Amino acid sequence: MTQVQVSRCLVSNQSERSSWYKLYKLNKETVIILNNKLYIGGLPFAWGEDDLRQLGEEYGAVASAIVIMDRETNRSKGFGFLEFENEDDAKKAQSALDGSDAGGRKIKVDFARPQKER
Repeated sequence: MTQVQVSRCLVSNQSERSSWYKLYKLNKETVIILNNKLYIGGLPFAWGEDDLRQLGEEYGAVASAIVIMDRETNRSKGFGFLEFENEDDAKKAQSALDGSDAGGRKIKVDFARPQKER
């Protein structure tokens, strides 16, 4: 997959602090990539935010750790997000954790994209 940097801009979100975003052009479509926020997929269902935070703290200062929970069962959906204080720590964590083992499961780690509007 070829990624070409288009531009860099500061975006402010009311629910989160301001974050840097990169715009990439992929297959004639522009995609926004969060520089310091990682998507973590394949998490053990028993894991909570503290477990995810501990996983990320090995690679740098973690600003936030969120495990997505099912509304009806209140059980983890098996994925979450780690936001780091800086971009370098996020890059280091992404390269080290992608494909690694966490709680007996192979996890997928990639830079997060903003949630699509519903």
